[in-house]
Amino acid sequence: MAAQAGVQQPGDQPAGPSAVDEVRRWLAAGVPVGPHLADQLLVPLALAGGRFRTLKLSRHTETTIAVIEQFVGAKITTVEISRAVWEIGVSRA
Repeated sequence: MAAQAGVQQPGDQPAGPSAVDEVRRWLAAGVPVGPHLADQLLVPLALAGGRFRTLKLSRHTETTIAVIEQFVGAKITTVEISRAVWEIGVSRA
């Protein structure tokens, strides 16, 4: 699922093309988790452990990793598999 939200102003590009571009990058990389889901998966994985592959980490995902490590004590590793693919692994505290 992909979405773009916000109020469009006169002269703005329609949201559709950027959402389509994002989905194309995601599909071309062959990863199961898109950039907007990656940070949300970290919370349950901090309790259960696990790993997944996603696109390049967003600043939001990097911040979520730091917060979880500080508050939960889970060990989170990030490995660049290729230019477009990253693997995130979470070990329970």
